[in-house]
Amino acid sequence: MPAAVLGALALALDGRVPPPLAAGAIALAIAPAPLVGPAVVGRLGGRADLGGALVLGTALLCVALAASRALLAPAVLLAAVEAFVVAALVANALPTIRDALLGPLRFAGAAGLAAILGLAVVALPPLDLAAVAVAAALVLCGAGAAALVARLQQRDMRAAVACAGLRDPALACALVYLGVGPDALGVPLAYAAILALGAAIASRA
Repeated sequence: MPAAVLGALALALDGRVPPPLAAGAIALAIAPAPLVGPAVVGRLGGRADLGGALVLGTALLCVALAASRALLAPAVLLAAVEAFVVAALVANALPTIRDALLGPLRFAGAAGLAAILGLAVVALPPLDLAAVAVAAALVLCGAGAAALVARLQQRDMRAAVACAGLRDPALACALVYLGVGPDALGVPLAYAAILALGAAIASRA
């Protein structure tokens, strides 16, 4: 449901807002949930296992949607699928090696996240109140839909919101940069700022 709500909102904005803002909204709707979501949910006392399953589902949906919209070349899509499959096989077959690699992989992931967002900021995309409003609407609609589903199904609301209702702004930046260009980075960057503010408030609560 959150993916459908985000997709409907992004499509509704297309043609009603400037093209760069619409492209940024579509990239966020297509992007998977934040890959750090399960770890954050675990620290907040939620179900990290449920969060991981939800993130995986959004990641597979991201690959399918990117393929349908021809955002990435077939070779890149194949590499993305292979990365998920190979990682899953290695993690299940060699748990000792998996656990030993978790630390370096988390550091590499954090460094990659910082690099992508840093390069997006350096590109100096237009960032105005309209971009912030679109990003805020995506956050509220996605998180609200996930919270509603979690409430109806009696699931962990923290895992549902963080790992199904939200989207990874760094991957959205990469998608929109490859598909459109740096002018459409404003909405993903505003989305990242809103998530950072929300994470800071949640950590102090």
